[in-house]
Amino acid sequence: MKGQARIAKETAEKMQQTLDEEMKKYQELMDRVEGLREERDEALNQAAALEDLLRRYNIQLNNSGSLTESLEDEFKRWSENCITLNALVEKLVGDVFLSVSAMS
Repeated sequence: MKGQARIAKETAEKMQQTLDEEMKKYQELMDRVEGLREERDEALNQAAALEDLLRRYNIQLNNSGSLTESLEDEFKRWSENCITLNALVEKLVGDVFLSVSAMS
């Protein structure tokens, strides 16, 4: 009977040791899973931040395109005004002489 008790005790100790080792492995796995979850959450947050940044850059790009088009139109208008003003300046001397002669 003492032999059976000793064998049972040794078997129980081995089983406890195996259980402890498996629990340690399980805890290491759970710690690794938690670390991976944190990495995933961080990656998702970075992806969301990048999507937001991309959206803002697209808005800025569209705005800059509109501004460029508006400035091109404004350049055309000013160019036409410069041509008109240059023509008027060229005629100014003659117009002044006509005005002076009409007044005399």
